[in-house]
Amino acid sequence: MELEEAQRQAVRWATLVTAPLLMAFGIADRFLSPAWRALLVVRVVAAAGLLGVRWLARSTRAPPLFLASLVVGAFAVVIDLASFSSGGARSPYLTSLMMVLAGISALLPLRPAEAAVLHVEALALGLAPHVRLLASADRVIFWSRALYLVGLSVIGVAGSAIMDRLRRRVHAARDEVGRQLGLANLGALAAGLAHELSQPLAYVAAELDLLHDAPLPAPAAEGLRAAEAGVERMRAIFESMRNGARFDDGERRDVELAGELDAALALARRELSSATVARDYAPLPLVSCQPTLVGQVIVNLLVNAAHAVGERPDARVTVRARRDGARALVEVEDNGAGVPLEVRARIFEPFFTTKGAGGSGIGLWICAEIARSHGGELTVHESPGGGALFRLALPLHAPPRAPRAPDEDAA
Repeated sequence: MELEEAQRQAVRWATLVTAPLLMAFGIADRFLSPAWRALLVVRVVAAAGLLGVRWLARSTRAPPLFLASLVVGAFAVVIDLASFSSGGARSPYLTSLMMVLAGISALLPLRPAEAAVLHVEALALGLAPHVRLLASADRVIFWSRALYLVGLSVIGVAGSAIMDRLRRRVHAARDEVGRQLGLANLGALAAGLAHELSQPLAYVAAELDLLHDAPLPAPAAEGLRAAEAGVERMRAIFESMRNGARFDDGERRDVELAGELDAALALARRELSSATVARDYAPLPLVSCQPTLVGQVIVNLLVNAAHAVGERPDARVTVRARRDGARALVEVEDNGAGVPLEVRARIFEPFFTTKGAGGSGIGLWICAEIARSHGGELTVHESPGGGALFRLALPLHAPPRAPRAPDEDAA
């Protein structure tokens, strides 16, 4: 979209350059062509047409390549008519086609394929009409000029390819700078939030410690252990937040993903209480990662899956861990409504949410950044049953471990 807008603006500027040029060469017609008056009329019509293209570029959403082809076509046709009226293949106007080729490369920001299309158009309109009318004495002159113009086109298309590659690099660098600025702002906010919440969290941890001395039934004791695990994870997260929300502080260790998945399921147990949870853990090596941050990603995905299935009577969430070459894959799949294709393209953008006022739009973005900082990626797909499937890919480390048996239970 950004490139198209730049192309539209370039077309508007190109028409302002080419229209006066067409009229200026009318001075040469007076000395080179006996039909200079007729050519003057042609030039006026072509210049008016170029101004019409400028209006189209400003007031319509016509494709920029189409608009550029109109500009090239108008200029090439005028050059053809001027050449035929002033010596044909020997006319000095024939080599002025190089202005069109140079203008395509210099004035328009084009992808290589687009540049090739416009260069072929210019060469075809400027050279093809002369081929059938060549006298034998003119062939050497014509083909030498034609080869010269084709060479210019090859250079022009190659230049467009180089500039297109540079534009892509600049765009990627700008996106990275924007991402880093966003992370810096988020880090400052997170550090302040962590400071404010650490004291209430310490109070909760102290109260949980007191419950150890009280006789508790088995379900309550299990809940106490889950609460303590949650408090410890929150402490680790707050520590990361105090460090400026750095997603990679070098404090990694080899962990067993299956254990992290079980811990995340315990923390998300309340949200998943109405869903059937299936576990499927394949044999996996240890993974070198920051378990607190990876656990944060998995909990976020589980909570999102729980929200996606809602109160469906057949609500189901499947958690998988498997190996894919040099990567470990963690998949969280639900049988909810799924993620529409247009939403998938933006779902990992910061502050993009489909939950309205109930969503912040930074949860999945942070998860994707955590995955990226570990050398992996977080992607979203459509599950075979029509729901959503989020896939976290992480680089592997250490030799394989014994497999864990798949099981299924009601969370």
